[in-house]
Amino acid sequence: MGMCLDEDCRFQNRDKARFCAKCGIPAQGALIQGRYKIRYLVSKDHSTVTLHAIDRHQGLPVTVRALIPNKNSAEARQIFLQDAELAVAFSNGINEAGSIRVTDYGQDGPLVFLVKSELNGSMTDPARPRMTVRIGSDVFQPAQLADDKLEDDVQTELRPVVPKASTAIPKQVPQRAAGPQPRRDWLTEGDRSYELGNYEKALAADPNHVRTWQYYGMLQVERGNMLKAAEHLEKIRQLCGSECKEYADLKSAMEGHVRY
Repeated sequence: MGMCLDEDCRFQNRDKARFCAKCGIPAQGALIQGRYKIRYLVSKDHSTVTLHAIDRHQGLPVTVRALIPNKNSAEARQIFLQDAELAVAFSNGINEAGSIRVTDYGQDGPLVFLVKSELNGSMTDPARPRMTVRIGSDVFQPAQLADDKLEDDVQTELRPVVPKASTAIPKQVPQRAAGPQPRRDWLTEGDRSYELGNYEKALAADPNHVRTWQYYGMLQVERGNMLKAAEHLEKIRQLCGSECKEYADLKSAMEGHVRY
């Protein structure tokens, strides 16, 4: 029997079950659409889960964000898929190495989901027996993927990239203070950097899209830009009034009643 990844659920599922029979989230080791192998639960809120997975087509780690099936309506699932489709379209225009992109979305059984991954500076040749994966100045350690063996017997080695020799005069780099340096949350930073630009592009194309104004306002709340969030709230009021759902949701977020 396999226990549900959600510690609040802890339902004992039958062997080889892909989804929890109680809450509906994927089980550890489940394959989503035959491609994304679920490894563990990263985080959860009242309606969504974030999971770490391996893209078996690329052999690289990805983040899967999904709605919790038993806590969302058919309408919520439809809205999620529409937003995911928009995010994929925006991500197609992002080519900067290190950017976080939404690369896939869909529905598998009771689960609607989207997939996020980091754009590497160069594509890895899948025919090579070993791979190097680097994100910014951080390198994933082998232990992070050592227990996830690909079925095509391709082994993954994660090691620093050795720079090519250069004749340029090196710049003086200030020495960092001794001691452990805090790790940066590359996923969150990448999300926020491209979301800002994408919302602005979307509003330039359709300045009367109420939901985009709402999501842009939610992002401003997360970043602490309450004046900007208030401007977006007023724009929503002008477009659909103070009784519409988008106005109420953003107002609640500004008042600290909801978590986005």
